[in-house]
Amino acid sequence: MSRPARGADSINGGALPGAWGDEAEGNDRQVKAALKPRDRIEEMYAEDLAHSDRQTTILRRATSHVIAARQGQALYNFLAEHHPANDVDRVALVERWSRGDLKARAEVAAVLKEAGLNEFCLEAEAVLDSLSTLLVLEQLQSSKVARRDRALAGLAFYRRMQTQGQRPAQPDRDAVASDVLRLREPPSNDH
Repeated sequence: MSRPARGADSINGGALPGAWGDEAEGNDRQVKAALKPRDRIEEMYAEDLAHSDRQTTILRRATSHVIAARQGQALYNFLAEHHPANDVDRVALVERWSRGDLKARAEVAAVLKEAGLNEFCLEAEAVLDSLSTLLVLEQLQSSKVARRDRALAGLAFYRRMQTQGQRPAQPDRDAVASDVLRLREPPSNDH
């Protein structure tokens, strides 16, 4: 299977093809519907939040895919060492097991049990074999979650400022200047 070229349609934000794109659009609509942006600034916060949420979902799926792929490799390696069969039979068994074939699952469970193992051992091996990749995915995911959380906090702050009748823009310089001048005056004895 060939990997698509990285670029505008990769995880950095372009359109996603097929079911992923449809799901992403649906999630974006749900986020925007829940937030109900009232102006362009709120739309920007909502878009940023939806985008970060979409990327987080993609990274979670990538993590699961990495572990699943490595589990198949771990099973193949185990079978090569402990199960007398030819390579074609091992590959076929791993492929059937990976697809969830019940007979293959039972056969693998029996072989693992003979060695005092179970499928969790394969998962553990898969995680250990892919730690460097999983750490990178975790760092990316943490970054996206933090960005999503900042967008949500920014939206809440903006709405609070709007509700209080203040704008989060630069404060009025004259008001600040008069406050500063009052601070320089000596305190009066009139309490």
